[in-house]
Amino acid sequence: MQDDQLSACLLARKPFKVITSPAHPLAKNGSIRFYDLAQESFIQLNERFVHSIAFNQLSRQAQIKPKLIYQTNDVQIIKGMVAKGVGISLLSAAALLPQDPVAVLTLRDQPQPEFLIQLVYRSNHLLTNLQQEMIQLFMQENF
Repeated sequence: MQDDQLSACLLARKPFKVITSPAHPLAKNGSIRFYDLAQESFIQLNERFVHSIAFNQLSRQAQIKPKLIYQTNDVQIIKGMVAKGVGISLLSAAALLPQDPVAVLTLRDQPQPEFLIQLVYRSNHLLTNLQQEMIQLFMQENF
């Protein structure tokens, strides 16, 4: 991010993953190329999320037009629908938990988008001591 009026601290970089039902034929693959998903039905977060940009970028790069059957702003609905075998989804690894009832596939495509988590604040904002300590802690931890 380039803006003289804003300061940013990168907290984490997370890859995007494809999730399927554990019973889906692709579930045991472990990794996949986005091109191989051309015939799949996708359930995605709506355009208010950066996921739609990543989905469109991967679709263009693979030169495919995947079928988008449902959009929502609720990650839990997506995971539930995917677990039931309604479709598959592209989600950030940050949205996935080990106990989720879905199979998680790594994308082999290169380059691929990343989900960045940043702390952004105004450059001219006078930080309190606690805020300064938190920012330094975040920078040291490299989530």
